[in-house]
Parts: sequence; structure tokens; C-alpha cells
Amino acid sequence: MFTRRAEFVRILAIAMTAICLATATSCASPKRPTPFETAEDAEDFRQSLLTDVRAIDKFANQTTEGQNISEFSLGWLVYTILVTVSSEDQQLYDFFNVDGRDLQVYLKTTFQNHPEEQIAALDAMIARTPSTLRSTARYALESLRHIPNSDEPPQVQQHDRDELAKDLTQLSAYLKKAASEVVPP
Repeated sequence: MFTRRAEFVRILAIAMTAICLATATSCASPKRPTPFETAEDAEDFRQSLLTDVRAIDKFANQTTEGQNISEFSLGWLVYTILVTVSSEDQQLYDFFNVDGRDLQVYLKTTFQNHPEEQIAALDAMIARTPSTLRSTARYALESLRHIPNSDEPPQVQQHDRDELAKDLTQLSAYLKKAASEVVPP
């Protein structure tokens, strides 16, 4: 009886480890970009961009109506957008994953500590090689700079909401353009 129970616990531990690893890798940085292998892959990518458009448009409407968007909600959405666009753009992938760091580390350290410099670096990349996906990443990051803080005076919050609404409108436009540019193999 004891050996059966021990075997069951061992199998359960292996299963739990597999689940934890699958969850951790699903939140990791994207795989290195590769061309779409099938029309289905291209359509999945396009649909992912359009799903992000709907979420961004919802946040833009809430912001325009005077609501403050939470840093967590917008941060998570920006993270998923950056994972998506860098999964199809080698230069973006390399930019976010330099020195072995992942996108989460990039956002929590490099971008959080130096947002203006990071946006300027993306602007320089875009100037060298224009790309809708790179512009999408640029406005996704820019939106993180203007999240209203409810502890600040109402006029400061309103200014931040106005800037955020502009950034989200630009981000939505670039996401739509990127979706329209997806070409299946």
C-alpha cells in the first residue's frame, strides 16, 4: 500500500512540475522570430494583433471618459503586445533580449529606469529601418510613461490621461496596420 501511495505522489509531483514549467515558459520571452510556416500561423498572428486592438481601444475609451487605467492592467497588455511583435521582428527580439535578459526583466529594469532613452533607441531603430511592428512597440512603451497616478492632483491626472489617450490611439492604429500587413506564406 505504501509503495502505491509513494508512486502516486511521485507521479503527481512530476505532473505538477510539468504544469509549472509549461506555465513559466508560456510567460517567457518569445521564441526567436521565424517566417510564418503556414497560413494558419499567419492568421493566428493577425488575430492576436486584432485582439490587442480591441483591448487597447477599450482602455482608450475608459481613459477618454476620465477613468484611470491601472498600471498592472496596461502593463500586462503592453507585455503581451511586445511579446507578440518581437516574435516576428528579429531586431525587436534582440533589443528586448540583449545580454540574455528576457522581456519581463527589460520592462522592470532597463525600461523602468530609463524610459526616455529606451524610446529614443527604438526611434533610432525605426529611423534606420522603418517597420510597423517597431512603431507598435514604440507606442506600447510610450503608453507606460503616461499611466495616471490617483495620488497626484486632478489636473496632473487629467494631463496624463490625455497623453495616454493619444498614445493608445497611436498604438491601436499601428496594431491595425500591422494586422493588415500580415502575409501568409
